[in-house]
Amino acid sequence: MTARRLLLLLHGSGSDERQLADIADALESPDDFLIVTPRAPHRRRGGTASWFRTSRVSGIDPETFVAALAALDLLVLETCDRERLDPATTVVGGFSQGGVVAFALATRNRAEWRPAGVWSLCGALVPETLGALAFDPRLLTGVPVLFQYASADPLVTERDNQRGIARLRSVGAALSAMSYPTGHDVSPPALADAATWLATTRRFRSMP
Repeated sequence: MTARRLLLLLHGSGSDERQLADIADALESPDDFLIVTPRAPHRRRGGTASWFRTSRVSGIDPETFVAALAALDLLVLETCDRERLDPATTVVGGFSQGGVVAFALATRNRAEWRPAGVWSLCGALVPETLGALAFDPRLLTGVPVLFQYASADPLVTERDNQRGIARLRSVGAALSAMSYPTGHDVSPPALADAATWLATTRRFRSMP
């Protein structure tokens, strides 16, 4: 069976492209998706990687953030062209840093394509201004969003999670928010719920 849409999965900082690959085993209809799991560009110790650099003083580094978005743009457009898929039907999922990048791909003001759906696990909305970049959460109006978060996450606070949920609701995203009694990790229950949510992508916009 020919894949009907691209599923782009973005791992977290300090991990690699295998982090979310197990979602394929949980999908009800894996043939609906062409699953692509790129490795982030910035190498870290132990052979792991990150999508962008950060510092405790200035937060996200805009230069490396822009570079990551550009690389993913090229990957999506080239893959969809080669496989004869519509980039506007792409679903993007990410853990931690990958979740931030997934939201950025959906909310940037200038783009050749935007995801038809966004899945974030232990991630967050990107700041609405980041250097010269601008991101508009209102571009998520009507877009299916799965926002999964952990109640014992030491990196993303409950306050930040609730702010993110409130912002997504305020812009009219088609939001599914799910909480787990875990830390900052990829848990089997979260993957199972994500697989169930992904099964609804047949009804996402731009789908024939």
